[in-house]
Amino acid sequence: MANKPQKAYRQLVRPVDLGDGLTPADVWRSLYADEQKWLEQMTSMERAIFRESMDGNNMQLCALLQAFSAKRWLSICNGLGWTPFSFAALSWCQDAVLEDILYGWEHLDAGQMPMPNSTTERAAKFINPKLLPENQMSKLLVAGVTPFAFALLIHARQEAPLFDISESVARANLDYVWIYATVFPKAAKAIPVDIALAAADS
Repeated sequence: MANKPQKAYRQLVRPVDLGDGLTPADVWRSLYADEQKWLEQMTSMERAIFRESMDGNNMQLCALLQAFSAKRWLSICNGLGWTPFSFAALSWCQDAVLEDILYGWEHLDAGQMPMPNSTTERAAKFINPKLLPENQMSKLLVAGVTPFAFALLIHARQEAPLFDISESVARANLDYVWIYATVFPKAAKAIPVDIALAAADS
């Protein structure tokens, strides 16, 4: 007598068509392949040329996941592997939670700060803007509970956040002020000199 089907097979799910025959697994593969291509471009000139043709495609891929559940994307990434772009893509899924994304991403990168021209820095710019807090230092300090999470939120935008915190708050968060100053050096000129110097020494 044949064995009864295992419980895991009683609710089989067919592939999800995100459009044009693409599945969520196709999105993962495409994002991963582009990450590898990005790493292969060794010079800043090569990356500048390559980035122009890649960014739009990667953003479209992430946006395809808006009707796909975060829980199912987690399962895919747990099976295929996590990358910075996996977390950026997660932010586009249904029911995605920014706090969970930042927490997981930090563990993936072992808390190492995003370096210039790294895949982490680049992937941060693809975080779903609908999940991002208002672009103000006061809001980012609340959402970015660790320096790494704060750095991701800073890199997620092209514009410098409004430096709307008091001097006392700035002195209590010098690591965060330093991140702000290094990513947006022009905007950092508005920071009082003594605080900027203290942040540099922190």
